[in-house]
Amino acid sequence: MQLLKRNKQTIKYKTYSHEMTPMTDSDGYFTGEYTEGYSEVKTAKVYITANRGDASEEMFGTTLDYDNIIYAELSTDIDEYSLLWVGVPTTGQNDYIVRRVATSLNHKAIAIKKVR
Repeated sequence: MQLLKRNKQTIKYKTYSHEMTPMTDSDGYFTGEYTEGYSEVKTAKVYITANRGDASEEMFGTTLDYDNIIYAELSTDIDEYSLLWVGVPTTGQNDYIVRRVATSLNHKAIAIKKVR
């Protein structure tokens, strides 16, 4: 029921590419340093739960600190290293990070934490 089309919201995200991008200075010369590489901004339609409270289900355990749970289709490539923008423009810093991903037969449950 959570993945009904009418219950889904659009979020933006970037996945970690596991490739280090070489840094250059203002003249275009290689500095010898590398930065983390993230993909281009991607879009996904997901179901986002209300803020977690004391009476909510503890599917990821009681020690994991998270604010919301996202339910996404199995084809969504969001993982623990992804950066999320939920309801804010992607021009600024991401507002959520992924804490844990749990995969079932029908969907992915993704625990997210607000960072600002």
